[in-house]
Order: sequence, then C-alpha cells, then structure tokens
Amino acid sequence: MEKVKGTTSASSSQTQTGDTQQKNTKKAQKCLAKGKVHHQKGRYDLALKEYRRAFELHSELSSNAAYHLNLGLVLYDAGNFEESLIPFQDSVRLNPDDPLVHCAIGNVYKKQQKFVAALEEYQTACEIVQESADLHKKSDIYAGRKALNGFVGCLVSLNRLDEALKATEAALEQVPGDFEVLSLKV
Repeated sequence: MEKVKGTTSASSSQTQTGDTQQKNTKKAQKCLAKGKVHHQKGRYDLALKEYRRAFELHSELSSNAAYHLNLGLVLYDAGNFEESLIPFQDSVRLNPDDPLVHCAIGNVYKKQQKFVAALEEYQTACEIVQESADLHKKSDIYAGRKALNGFVGCLVSLNRLDEALKATEAALEQVPGDFEVLSLKV
C-alpha cells in the first residue's frame, strides 16, 4: 500500500511541476509580448527587463534563435552596440541561415566602422537570400533589401563605388521594377 502512496505523491509532484512549467511558459510569453511593445515604443530599459524576466521564467529560451535576435535588437537600438553582438552571435550560432541575424551583426560592425567585417556579414546574408529566397514572400524581400543595402553601404564607405554600382545593378536585374533597391542608407 505504501508503494502506491509514494507513486501517487510522485505523480502528483510531477503534475505540479508540469503545471508550474506551463504557467511559467505563459508568463514568459506575456513578458516577451510586453518586451516587444516596449521596444517598439523606444522604452529599451523596460524591454530589456521584460526579455530578461522571460528568460528567468523559461530558460529554454537559451536555445531560441529569435529570442536572442530580439534581445540583440533591443540592445542595438538602445545604443549598446558591443553588448548586442553577444545575443546576435548566439542567434547566428543557433540559426546560421537567418540573413537578418547576419545583417544585424553587419550593422554593429558598421557602427564600429569595421567595414570589412560588416561587408562579410552582409555578403553572407545576400548569399543566404539568393540561395533560399522566395522573391514573392515579403520576409525574404525585406531580408534581401536589408542585406543588399548594408552590403552596398559598406562598399560606398570603403570607397569601392564601382562594386557598389555593380551590386545595385545586379539587384535590379533580379527583381526588375523594384526601385526600393535604390533607396540606399549609407
């Protein structure tokens, strides 16, 4: 009879642990949603607080590339460029084929005036987009423009103007009539 009691306690304990994990997961999701809103409204300290709280509640976020990307974007937008590299690098380690992460790392290097390193990241992003992009899918179009914009911007910053022009012309050939390719942010 005692073995049954012990088994019942163990299963009851497991149920409570499962319930707690489920509650913490929901709380973490709410924190992430709040963090996103704070980030969009420029309240970076509050966004960071919510993202870090989400991680405390749900440590499995350590293996979530999107979590690291979003955390890095908050740090970047807050002007903490060096610190933003850590979550960006975690994100690229978890998902090396995400062109937006390579663009984010390129943006950090560009801010630090490490144009050659930035150029390499943007080039990687461009290659990923070219290999896997569905040019009718908005997210792929966005990633491609962002990668190209960073790539061409670095070429201009390095005074490699002929290469910048060729890259822009090549992009226009791939997607004729897409004149947003020409809206370069240097």
